[in-house]
Amino acid sequence: MSPLPVSEHHDRKADIKDSIDRALVQLDSPVALSGSIPIYVSCAIKPVPILDWLRQTTTQPRVYWSSRDGELEIGGSGTALTVAADDTKQFPAAFAKMSAILSTQPQDSLIRFIGGSSFDPQDSRNGRFQRYRSLWFFLPQIILTRCGENHYLSACIMVDRDSDRQAVKQELLEQLESGLALSLDGNRLPLIGYSERHDSPDRDGWDDMVETALGQIKEGAIEKVVLARRTDLEFTQSISPFSLLDSIRDAASSCFHFLLQPENSVAFIGASPERLFKVENDRFHTEALAGTIVRGRNETEEKSNREKLATGSKERREHRYVVKAVIQVLADLCNDISSTGQPEVLTLANVHHLLTPISGRLKSETTIGDVLKALHPTPAVCGTPRRQAQELIRKLEPFGRGWYAGPVGYIGRQQSEFAVAIRSALIDQERVSLFAGAGIVSGSVAEQEWQELEQKMATMMNLFPKNRC
Repeated sequence: MSPLPVSEHHDRKADIKDSIDRALVQLDSPVALSGSIPIYVSCAIKPVPILDWLRQTTTQPRVYWSSRDGELEIGGSGTALTVAADDTKQFPAAFAKMSAILSTQPQDSLIRFIGGSSFDPQDSRNGRFQRYRSLWFFLPQIILTRCGENHYLSACIMVDRDSDRQAVKQELLEQLESGLALSLDGNRLPLIGYSERHDSPDRDGWDDMVETALGQIKEGAIEKVVLARRTDLEFTQSISPFSLLDSIRDAASSCFHFLLQPENSVAFIGASPERLFKVENDRFHTEALAGTIVRGRNETEEKSNREKLATGSKERREHRYVVKAVIQVLADLCNDISSTGQPEVLTLANVHHLLTPISGRLKSETTIGDVLKALHPTPAVCGTPRRQAQELIRKLEPFGRGWYAGPVGYIGRQQSEFAVAIRSALIDQERVSLFAGAGIVSGSVAEQEWQELEQKMATMMNLFPKNRC
């Protein structure tokens, strides 16, 4: 094992102490909160494999996030501050608290709240997600961040005006030193084959769900509903979430990757192709992602499938529902809304999707909490109209979605980004629960939608050896 590389600064400890002194000036700032505020200190370090580093940490909770373009990667452990709620009436206060805390930080600070929320906090069935709050964000204590080619180690603690400055300095210094002292062995535990598989719903149950949904669509009660399946894989030993996420990153590179682990026994991980939104200052970016077809087995079939997706009436109709709904929602949040006229084809490991980028400029009074409330859940993971689709999902799906298809991401001083937690899995010791959904519109066929679920889950399913236990 090799120790974490030290900073390239001539005198690392002196530079860290200088950074701490600069950070403590916040306590005397007129914008400081009347209560505690975070002191966040960073130092540049040599490149470190963040997921390997996070694997070696022992403090809970642990979190990992990487952006779809590969420019931002974050690993964090421990919590300096947790903001959580289960009642949706408490959500606005939670977002207001995070916004107020971030306002005390320098504009260029790397500080970020990381977390997300469940798909439907009003669904009393929490499925496998009993250890997850409906809304949960936290400031990690020790953080490793990669911005492009630059790597930083950071520490965060909560202090107030009466805190002993010398004690604060010492605690921050010790946290950074502990992060630098970790040894990285780079060992990835091999994935084993699963012994049992259980689908919820099973195939007959799926056919019944789709038939009921198509009846609602025919009657005009809804235009589209997204129905999901949970597939539980049982193993003879615990599965390492870090090893599985490592493998997923290799198999699904052009995705957001995330890991949220409130305690050792469970972890929610995923490789999502879908951005919910990104905010940079007041510039807003989102997208409509809906309409799916499998990858071709050869070049000719690949070309044919892309053309079918781009021109197919069912897929284009499903996609238009999402574009229309997103633009309608943004009218209350943004100015200068624009989108491409024709959808693009997004190609992933096993499927193609239709994607339409949409952008705008946030109105000055719009908050991140406002954006999340307005956009989530999108028609791509719920349906349209939203309320009727959600009610049908609660009625038809035999499990609570928990955090599957919920928003996951970070909230920063100048930039925030969220993905939709699809193509995801919940690891609970010897069980891995996989999730995937399919949009049901007029013309949908249960058999084809079941196969679409199989293709969406294939990226993870194929990571486990075929010689099952």
